[in-house]
Amino acid sequence: MRKNVKLLSTISIGAALASGAIAIFNNSSAATSAVQAASIILPSGYTKSAIIKWNQTRKASKALINASKKGMQENTYSGAGSDNTLVNVTKLTSTQQRELSQYTLSLINSARHQLGKL
Repeated sequence: MRKNVKLLSTISIGAALASGAIAIFNNSSAATSAVQAASIILPSGYTKSAIIKWNQTRKASKALINASKKGMQENTYSGAGSDNTLVNVTKLTSTQQRELSQYTLSLINSARHQLGKL
């Protein structure tokens, strides 16, 4: 069940990227530039047309499913020093919320760029 949820989440994000449902975040602060180093590499087969087709039919092709699985395996994150920081996710400070938002949007914009949406 967990893999299915993760796969559906990945496909849903892809559909949102392809349809332009996610806004671009652009900020020139120093904190943003450190976060913007984060990126995601979309695997072959994870294409704009496959995502649009899934968004219209709600039926993912085997190629899109396999590409999604490959992308989940290939894209990993290892932060320098962040492994030692503990936070309460229900009580994030405004700085932590901003950093998380900037990191997330940098990943989304990286994927959008690869799909030709930026």
